[in-house]
Amino acid sequence: MSYGKRRDKDDSLYWSVGEAIFCARRRTGLNQKALGTRLGVTGAAISDIERAVTRPGLDDLKEIADALGVPLSQLVVLGED
Repeated sequence: MSYGKRRDKDDSLYWSVGEAIFCARRRTGLNQKALGTRLGVTGAAISDIERAVTRPGLDDLKEIADALGVPLSQLVVLGED
């Protein structure tokens, strides 16, 4: 998994993605370190994604979804504008 680029924290899409990852991770009983280990990154990297400090790419999101055992569509929900 590549490490996303740092961006502004006010991007609602990435806040939503981070929250979805957090919820899915909690439902599976994983802590950030355990999920990070599955993905080959640190728990801090997972924390950054969950808090929208970094923006994971689509390939990264697919890896995260696979590691959590959820469909990608569960992590990326696009609202209507």
